Amino acid sequence: MFRAGFATLAASVHPLKSQPTSAEAVPEAAATITTEARVEVSTPIGKPVVPSSPLKEALLPAVPPAAQELRKRTVMYIMRNDEQPEGQGARVRRSIGSRDFDHFDPILLLDHFTVQAPAGFPDHMHRGFETVTFVLPESGNTVNHEDFAGHSGEIGPGDVQWMTAGRGIVHAEMPGKGNKPAIGIQMWVNLAAKNKMIPPRYQERLAKEIPTVVDSKQGVSAYIIAGTALGVSCPIQTLTPTHYIYFQMQPGAVLHHMVPNHWNAFIYSLGGNIQVLGRPKEKGAVPPPIEVAPFHTVFFDRSETKPAGTSPIDAGSECANPKDCDVIVVEAGSNSDGQVSSFILVAAEPLHEPVARHGPVVMNTREELYQAFNDYRNYRNGFERARGFESKIVNGVY
Repeated sequence: MFRAGFATLAASVHPLKSQPTSAEAVPEAAATITTEARVEVSTPIGKPVVPSSPLKEALLPAVPPAAQELRKRTVMYIMRNDEQPEGQGARVRRSIGSRDFDHFDPILLLDHFTVQAPAGFPDHMHRGFETVTFVLPESGNTVNHEDFAGHSGEIGPGDVQWMTAGRGIVHAEMPGKGNKPAIGIQMWVNLAAKNKMIPPRYQERLAKEIPTVVDSKQGVSAYIIAGTALGVSCPIQTLTPTHYIYFQMQPGAVLHHMVPNHWNAFIYSLGGNIQVLGRPKEKGAVPPPIEVAPFHTVFFDRSETKPAGTSPIDAGSECANPKDCDVIVVEAGSNSDGQVSSFILVAAEPLHEPVARHGPVVMNTREELYQAFNDYRNYRNGFERARGFESKIVNGVY
């Protein structure tokens, strides 16, 4: 998906704590796009629901011992996300990446999209970050994609595509045929300056390949797109350490999820009400509960600030030492109709680098933005295959 147009380059540069390193020198050769082999995982059970006979039981106590003494994160800001038009006839609920909230380091954009043919997101370019497309299990359709290197396919309900745009990619994303909309979440994750010009790649997982852990005793299930939840990890590799989990909770259930204390974290509520901890009115007071309705984004505070790069590459091991972690507490609403509460929880390590962005390009400086668009227009530095490219799916050919 693309964010605004790029006819006029009016970039915003956000200086943060550290200065960017120079991007890697990349020879003017056609980009090599790799598609990872699918990885079999130990707990593939499909859609993230709480079945009557779960295939894997977490069997965790109500409050994990390691979480009992941890600092509980409180709400920093809550944003209601109203629908707005995007792309070519699509509708999105956007929180991060909006005019009111440009980015939440390192997350650049969060869109809850609804798109039905013939609407969609026709051919567009990207450079400098990763896109994560999660088609929600209840979606009535697929999202089809096609790029300028010949990679194509469909992302079905419950499937995930983690695409590293790196030095450059041109692609289209369009809903499948039929009269039902495709519904999902797309998130953009920033790349460190040293990774912005790497070759593009894909990590694609079918719903049945994504680990799901169910704690039926506590009424919680976790669909683990990246990172770790309830003791189970997902094999997706994140260049910027990231946890991305889709939780479902029975009415009245309570979740204690540990995150590194120097990472940023947020929740986007999808269905049913939930409660999170608000800021106490005075130091030492008990944090008051705040009820959150669907289609709201909850941004949490954090207790520590550390230099970027202090987390190991394996984001699944972040809370091996509980002293370096906080806990996010979520309680599912009573939901008189018995509705399950569902939300995504994302936590990621800040990069602390300047952000220069315009439309589908995110770099560190204004000069790098100009360079990216010049490369695209002149078919070089990763955009060689853009010359003459026109996707078939834009014209309804799948």
